[in-house]
Amino acid sequence: APLPVTDGFGRRRLVRAKVDIDEETLKGVAEKTGAVYFRATDTASLAKIYEDINKMETTTRTIKKFELYRELFPLMIFGALILLGLDIFQTRKKLP
Repeated sequence: APLPVTDGFGRRRLVRAKVDIDEETLKGVAEKTGAVYFRATDTASLAKIYEDINKMETTTRTIKKFELYRELFPLMIFGALILLGLDIFQTRKKLP
């Protein structure tokens, strides 16, 4: 399997490393636990495995979304009442 390694000059390169996997034991564990054994040896097989897993997963989830907000309506009402009061005060001053 290709393994990324950094050499003494700081360059990264891929080095083939031997990987010993006991596939029979892994398959046995998967069978006994009701799981499925997958092995990806290249990018294409990994993509196929992801497709198979996506087909197996049928869980639907409901997401609750909460938005934190600040209500500005009372401030607008307060401002409008102040302006209304100023308007009334101004018109009373002009009357004889």
